[in-house]
Amino acid sequence: MGALIAPGLSAAASATQSRDDALAASQERSANQPVPVWPRGIEGQRKADLGDGRYLNPILSGDYPDPSVLKDDDDYYMTHSSFDASPGLLIWHSRDLVNWRPIGPALTQSLGTGFAVDREA
Repeated sequence: MGALIAPGLSAAASATQSRDDALAASQERSANQPVPVWPRGIEGQRKADLGDGRYLNPILSGDYPDPSVLKDDDDYYMTHSSFDASPGLLIWHSRDLVNWRPIGPALTQSLGTGFAVDREA
């Protein structure tokens, strides 16, 4: 009989959840104190916000290299390197630097592999 997968979770997300839960249980036993368990998003991804004013790192689960954050009044915007992936330079929005949601890509089509974001000297 195969492993049971929670409704709405892919097999990979379910495996990641099981691995994370096993690691937390192991750390809890070795430290003799409770270790927070990662809350799950709708796709089974880890959520940093514990819901009680605390959070766990990393804020975003996955690979988001070279993040850049901009503040505009009460809003924060972030993008990260997407290298030659298209669409590229995904823009994220947050109000608290913990809960981020993707807005959309800054680059909707590939510019090739030899581009760099222009900057002033």
